[in-house]
Amino acid sequence: MAYIPSYKDQSWLLPPALDDLIPDDADGGHLKPQVEQAEQNLGGLPEGLVWSCDAGYYESGNLEFMVEKKIDGYVPDNNEGKSRQPFDKKNFSYDGGQDR
Repeated sequence: MAYIPSYKDQSWLLPPALDDLIPDDADGGHLKPQVEQAEQNLGGLPEGLVWSCDAGYYESGNLEFMVEKKIDGYVPDNNEGKSRQPFDKKNFSYDGGQDR
């Protein structure tokens, strides 16, 4: 299988427009720069701001950042709806002391 690069558009309709083509396959690291750009464009964040994201933004750093900025964030858990498999790798942790 060949790797085909692609880009995701992260656009804002705020003057001046933030229009970035992101060559990453993950959204998670882009929330903070997006909020900061919106904050700069608006001269601050409005009180009671609601921010809705897709599951690609679900990570603790983003959730904590939204709490710090007093953003009412709606981000679905990226594990929600996935079947519960008892032998999924997320149910195990590596213990180097027990490794032989």
